Parts: sequence; C-alpha cells; structure tokens
Amino acid sequence: MSHLPYTKDGDTIPKIIGRVKIIRVSKIISVALVMSMVIFAAANVSAKETSPQIVLFKITPCDNCAAVTERLAYMGIVPSTFDIADAEALNQLQLYISAYDIPSGEQQLPLVFVGERYFTTQDVLGGGLAQYLSANPNPVPPSRYVISANGAKDDNSASKAFDTPKIVSALTAGLLNGLNPCGVSMLLFFVTLIGAKNNTLRYGLAYMAGKTLLYVLAGVVGYTLLGKLLPSLPRIAITIFNLALSIAALVVAGLSFRDFYMSRHERYDKITLQLPLAFRKMCHQLIKRFASLGKWLVAGCFAAGFIVSAVEFLCTGQAFLASILYAAQDGNISPWLYIVYALAALVPPSLIIVLLSKGRAALAISEPIRKNMPVIKLVNGVFFLLFAAMIIILFVFGH
Repeated sequence: MSHLPYTKDGDTIPKIIGRVKIIRVSKIISVALVMSMVIFAAANVSAKETSPQIVLFKITPCDNCAAVTERLAYMGIVPSTFDIADAEALNQLQLYISAYDIPSGEQQLPLVFVGERYFTTQDVLGGGLAQYLSANPNPVPPSRYVISANGAKDDNSASKAFDTPKIVSALTAGLLNGLNPCGVSMLLFFVTLIGAKNNTLRYGLAYMAGKTLLYVLAGVVGYTLLGKLLPSLPRIAITIFNLALSIAALVVAGLSFRDFYMSRHERYDKITLQLPLAFRKMCHQLIKRFASLGKWLVAGCFAAGFIVSAVEFLCTGQAFLASILYAAQDGNISPWLYIVYALAALVPPSLIIVLLSKGRAALAISEPIRKNMPVIKLVNGVFFLLFAAMIIILFVFGH
C-alpha cells in the first residue's frame, strides 16, 4: 500500500493533519531560531564596538578631554562616554566620584574609570592606563563598583546588561535546549512510565520544574564563579582559554553537521552528539526509582527532573554551557537572563506534556521530532559556529 508523507497504516485523516501541523510548526521554529541567532550575532558584534568595561567622563569643549579621547582611540578603545553638559551624565559622574572616593584635588575632567581604578589626564597620557590594561585585560565593569557603593543603578550599563539582543540570545539558546532530542526522549520515557498514575500534567510539570531549577542554579552559580575567576587571569591565559573554547565550539559544530548528515539519511546509530548508553540507563533507573515514591510522588518527580538534568547535561547543556562561558567574559550580562533561558527551555517540553495529558500518543509526538532531527542538528551546528566566531572576534582579537 502506498502512503502519503508522514502517514502510517491505520492513520485517520485528523491524525495525519495533526502530524503535518506539528512538523510544520517545528520547521518554522527551527528557521526562526537560525534567523534570531544571526541577528543576535550581528547586533552583539556592533554592541561590542564600545567598551562597557571603560567609562569616560568629559565636557565639550576641553583640550585635555580631546587629548584623552584621541589617546584612547589610538589604543583601540571606544569607551562608554558621558558628556556632563547633560544633567543625567552629571548625576552619573557624582555617583562614580562617590563610589571611587576621588579626592577633591583630582576631580577634574576628563576622568576614565576602568575596573577598580580611575585615571586622570596625566595617568592616561603618561601610559598608566595602558600598563593597567596590559595587566588586567578583562576588567570588571565600573558600574559594579558604583552599584555596590551607592546602591544606585547605572542606567546605561543596566540597559546593556538586559537589552534586546541578549534577550533574543537567551530565548534562542533556551528554545534550542528545549528541543534537544536527548531531553525530549527522557521526558517521553518519564511520561510513559508515569502515565498510569492518571495525572500526567501534574507530575510532568513537577518534573520540568526540577529541570528548570537546575538550569537556573547552574547559570547563576557558574556565571558568578567564572565572572570572578576569568578577570583575575593573565592576558595570555585568557587568550589561550578563548582559543581552546573556540576550537571546542568548532568541534561541536562540526559534529553537529555530521549528525545532520547522518540523521537526514536515517543512520541514527552513527549520531555522535547524544547521551552515552550508560548515562541513558542511569537516567532511566533514576526515573523509575523516583516514580515509585507513592504519596511523595510529586516531590519525587521534581527530584527526578533536577537530578536527571544534571546527568544528561553532557548532551542537553552544550548551548547552555557556551552561554555561561560567554557571559562570564562579557562582564555586562544580567544573571536574570538565565531565568529567561530556563523559561524558554521549559516551553517545548511543557507543550509536549500538555499534549500527552490530553491523550495524544507519545509516538505522535516523538515521530515529528525524529523527522525533524536533521533540522535540529543543523540549527545546533549553526549556533556553535556563530558562537566560535563571536569568541574569536570579540575576545581573542578584540583586546
């Protein structure tokens, strides 16, 4: 018997229509992910043309201000600049003076703020700033000291830390994570096992809540620790680290493109980027154990989601880990973006849980994902290719 695309023996017309709709939606999401990543890459490179780690206060006209601006340009630095002729800029200057405890005799423009130090005209023109940047290639943004000392926000820095390109990036990486075949296959196994309990929606959402908590904690803790460690390393160590990171990203991109080819030809046994068999068995055992907790089943499902996410992180956390390593070096990214990421990653599996709770068969959901695995692998490859390019451009050649 011949078949139409995506049909099987015994399928009714509504089932066929439903399956085709799922496939079309997944393709639209995949295309949107690629487009948003390209937009973010362009926007982020543009945003990096200024240096949020370096702040310049000046006034026009001012000979010293012009000389310092020219010297910064010669050094390849385009600082975040405030002209105190503007009232808001003057308010910002007062906050910086207070935070850095600048003596009255040195409160003369221009003033340059880098990391935990400030620099006068003599410091900049005399080479003091160049020496400091040579020893501290990734200074902490001055806005952190201002916020800590004054309890006030630097509006310029805060907007950059949570601007549209970064939100788009977090949403993109989160959705990519939520569509990861490793995580989806574990979810389907969990729902199949728990389905007999007659409350798929409740237990499924508890499972996803555990996964979300793991990613939020990993993001905030990882960002905080790496954000303190990386700026303290010598410049050569930072360069080597970024070269290794970009090479690793290129390897993952290459393997993703290889997996794209293999999955397109339905050679699933040849796919490289998937959870090893030993880890899959471990996750299955964990889910079975927590699914047998009786009256503590909701807590068990939550714990299963949390622990299984940690185990399967090798497969599902690639894009997430990349975003942490990037954010720790940018130094001007809000930790709240990890909540955006986690919530975005929650969307695809939550939709799957809702569909399953309404009686949709697991096969009707897994089959479109399998059909679209080449697209998912291709998107993953493009993501890591762009990530490697940004690391090289911004952090290897950007200093």
